[in-house]
Amino acid sequence: MTVILPTYRVAYTPIPKVACSSIKRALYEVKFGAPYHPRHLRVRLAGGRVHGVFPSRKFDSAAFARLDGYWKFAVVRDPAARIISTWADKVMGREGLARAQSPRGRGFRSLALRLRARGGRMLQRGRVAQTLPLKPSLDDFVLRLDAYQAGFHVIEEHTRPAAYYLGPDLSAHDAIYRIEDLDEMQTELSARLGRRFDLPRVNASHNRLKPTVDDLSDQAFSALMARLAPEYALLAAYYPRPSRPATHMNHTGT
Repeated sequence: MTVILPTYRVAYTPIPKVACSSIKRALYEVKFGAPYHPRHLRVRLAGGRVHGVFPSRKFDSAAFARLDGYWKFAVVRDPAARIISTWADKVMGREGLARAQSPRGRGFRSLALRLRARGGRMLQRGRVAQTLPLKPSLDDFVLRLDAYQAGFHVIEEHTRPAAYYLGPDLSAHDAIYRIEDLDEMQTELSARLGRRFDLPRVNASHNRLKPTVDDLSDQAFSALMARLAPEYALLAAYYPRPSRPATHMNHTGT
């Protein structure tokens, strides 16, 4: 779902694990005229989280076409860094996967999630989750990513390809910013909104782990690069695909 600001003719397409919590909260204040707060009625009715108000959903070409005349933007991140960050924050972080097994919140959306959890798909997801370590190593997480996606919705949501959210043609958006260039996005939005656009600091990791692709074994690195080849092709103008010297591939990473 795109975050739409009709007054300003601005629309944002969010991707999980790409600063979307901060951007959504900032746009919430612009759209509704008050800083985001989980006790707001519209937030409570949406499960108590900004992501309930502004869900990150699959690209819908028909809905996107209705935004003709809007300035449409998105933020992207290095694909490998996004998956590794998901492991560091969602697996090894404070809440971890044990918490992710139970729907959170007190709103109607959370109730719907709990009811849906009784359905076949969630039961199947639960069975898969029970077969997986809740604290896998980075290598094991990467090598078994398909299983972790099948077992945990939070992992599936945060590791889906960028094209799932943005569509196959990035030129449909008027501006694509790298996560490293959020200051440029803020400057442009401030001009378009006629007000200072500041990003709150949200989801700052309390985990000391700061892994990179260099921490992957050669086997996991190769598997991850094969998986992400289409995504690096899509984002070629923004991020180069990582590589390792042939001599390095004869050794095992940490």
